[in-house]
Amino acid sequence: MENEIVIPVEDQQIESLDTIEERKRKVKGKAKESPSIILKENASLDDVKLGSVFQDKNAMIRCFCLAAIKEHFEFYVKRSSNTRYSLVCADEKCGWTVRGSRITESTLFKIVKFQRTHECSVDIRKSHQRQATSNVIRDYMINNLRDIATEVKPKFVISEMKRAHGIDVGYGKAWHAIQKGLSLLRGTIEQNYEQLASYLYMIEQKNPGSYTNIQRDAENRGVLLVAVTKDTNNQIFPIAFGVADSENNESYEWYFRELRKAIGIRKDLMFLSDRHKDIANGIAKVFPECYHGICIYHLEKNLKQRRVRNTVLNLFQSAARVYLQSEFDDFMSQIAAVDKKTFNYLMEEPPGRWVRSHFPRRRYDMLTTNIVESMNNVLRRARELPLLTMMNFIQEKLQSWFYERRTTIEEIFREISNWAEATLEEKIKLAFTIRVLPIDRLKFNVKEGGMEFIVDLDKRTRDCCQFQLDEISREHAIAAIDSIYQKKSAFCSAYYSRDFWLKTYEGQVNSVGDSSTWVIPDTIKSEITKPPDAKVMLGKRQKNRHVSGTEFKKEPRCCRCKQYGHNRTNCTNSAVVHPYARKYRKTND
Repeated sequence: MENEIVIPVEDQQIESLDTIEERKRKVKGKAKESPSIILKENASLDDVKLGSVFQDKNAMIRCFCLAAIKEHFEFYVKRSSNTRYSLVCADEKCGWTVRGSRITESTLFKIVKFQRTHECSVDIRKSHQRQATSNVIRDYMINNLRDIATEVKPKFVISEMKRAHGIDVGYGKAWHAIQKGLSLLRGTIEQNYEQLASYLYMIEQKNPGSYTNIQRDAENRGVLLVAVTKDTNNQIFPIAFGVADSENNESYEWYFRELRKAIGIRKDLMFLSDRHKDIANGIAKVFPECYHGICIYHLEKNLKQRRVRNTVLNLFQSAARVYLQSEFDDFMSQIAAVDKKTFNYLMEEPPGRWVRSHFPRRRYDMLTTNIVESMNNVLRRARELPLLTMMNFIQEKLQSWFYERRTTIEEIFREISNWAEATLEEKIKLAFTIRVLPIDRLKFNVKEGGMEFIVDLDKRTRDCCQFQLDEISREHAIAAIDSIYQKKSAFCSAYYSRDFWLKTYEGQVNSVGDSSTWVIPDTIKSEITKPPDAKVMLGKRQKNRHVSGTEFKKEPRCCRCKQYGHNRTNCTNSAVVHPYARKYRKTND
């Protein structure tokens, strides 16, 4: 033992087998651990490096698509599977390449190979990007599609992609990007119809007293039917909405049947519409006890299509708006003396349908369907939306109207509505210049400009019938009321009162909420409504109303000879020869 040499060794330089195995386990455990930073689809290319991890394969694909658009290069997919995704540059001579691999037992994708430098020529790079797919463009334009009131068109998408990213996009690709974005935000047609029964159920639950119903049919193009009226303040008040297949007899009969179930039988109820025959048939079958009037605006439009002179049009307006039948007869006799054909055309419709003085019930100065056209204008963009999105838009519009109008009513302290107050104020200056002679305590002889009228405040009547038809005080009634020192608002109909106005909007329109919070019975869930199996017609969608068969179609007018019945391409009256009109022109041999 004396010849042995002992060399001291530090303990730190010796590793036992246990220590080595423990280190291997730690390294293996770290490999299985998720990274602290997981890249998403909007990650910058500068953040991507060897070993970077994406949350899934789609995020990796979208990230490099956006990078290609930004850097103006293209790539091809070399390999794509559930576990691997490889990309190479479009230029075969370029060494740019990316390869990602899925981490075991997860959806994460890790970059295992990444050659960042591009060696491709500038001749390869162009404004037409194959990576700018409709899905990628959809994500760029998604924020512009959220507002329902704004209509995004393909031309806007093309110009925006050119301005912001310097790439050229075709019209078809831009249109498909818009459609995909709208489907992502508002759901597909199939999803909307599948949830229709549940949506209507939630409307009745959130808004007690509401009435909804579905009648399933084989075909359905989707036409929105609306019934509106005026409230105490002369504002639009929607009553019922319906979606039918088209404007035909069956659709209107169904709509009026459901309307009758919703509102019941009302005393002195009347309808006002255009001359659509299907509407008239539906009202006659479902509401036989109600009276149906027609809009004088559409009647006047027909007269204009017949090229009636302005003098006759003014006489027609005066005849339709007067309160006395004798005055109506005077105006119609003047029309007959000037234009006998127009007189015969007007008398084809009974005067009780379009003349105020002959109407058997009160119209409250509603001679046209302008409120319907105004409501159609409010819903102009909503009619193009998917079914449930359109109904959500209508619900939000009614919710805001009810809240704003109810707030306005609570802030005023007068006894009548703002519109009724303004109407009285407009007539009051003229009323103070009228001479009033009392006949009885509430009966007066009113004189103005050589004319005399009898005003009976007890019966709320006047010789000219204006007081009893409109049920609001006019200048002669105001003069009589002022002579006995009474409130002028007290002699107006209760329909114009503040209490009646408040009662109209005392309810609330509640939202159905998110579909994830709905509690729907199984019987309602089982009612699946399939989308219409209708062929989508080519061309631009019609936005204006359908012209009734009883209305005259607009005739073309030549811009050369200013005559009707033809256009400039087949004009034979102009001295200037149109290049396309030679085949229509008679040649002299």
